[in-house]
Amino acid sequence: MKAITYTTAQSRTDIEQIIALQRINQIKTLDDATIAKEGFVTFEYDVEGLWRMNQEFPSIIAKCGEELAGYCISASPTSRGHYAVLDTMFEYFDKIHYKGSLLSEQRWMAMGQVCVAEEFRKMGVFDGMYQQFKAVWSPQFDLCMTEISTKNVRSQRAHERVGFQTIQHYGDEAFNEVWAVVAWEW
Repeated sequence: MKAITYTTAQSRTDIEQIIALQRINQIKTLDDATIAKEGFVTFEYDVEGLWRMNQEFPSIIAKCGEELAGYCISASPTSRGHYAVLDTMFEYFDKIHYKGSLLSEQRWMAMGQVCVAEEFRKMGVFDGMYQQFKAVWSPQFDLCMTEISTKNVRSQRAHERVGFQTIQHYGDEAFNEVWAVVAWEW
């Protein structure tokens, strides 16, 4: 097997590969056993919207040759207006107090979704993408924020392993989910 490389999404082909991998791992397409064992993604991005977001804050990708091994979508509070669901998350995060001040007063980056292709799981790809995410974004930001469905136990454990800490939970009627809001200090 070829080596895994970590970089930022540079082309529309990279974005199209992200969307294809996302579709395979959507909660609505997976059975309960797979959801419990492998995890899932919830929100559906599209090529055009993600391409526009990627122009300002390129997503992190893992590749094995030309094959996409995984992705980690980059999103900043300044990139509002691309997706209503992200705008809602940003608005919620802005009101959170963390380490003595509102997040809206701090330099933070959001991770909009992470996924590793099935054939590349348990190979360190998740951790490798987050290390690349930190290398790319830590010069501009002091912490990374995201939210994880509490149904997605595998994702919660993987985020904890990287260094994320749960700072609160909230319910979301639109997705019928309870989200764990997690932070990773750089």
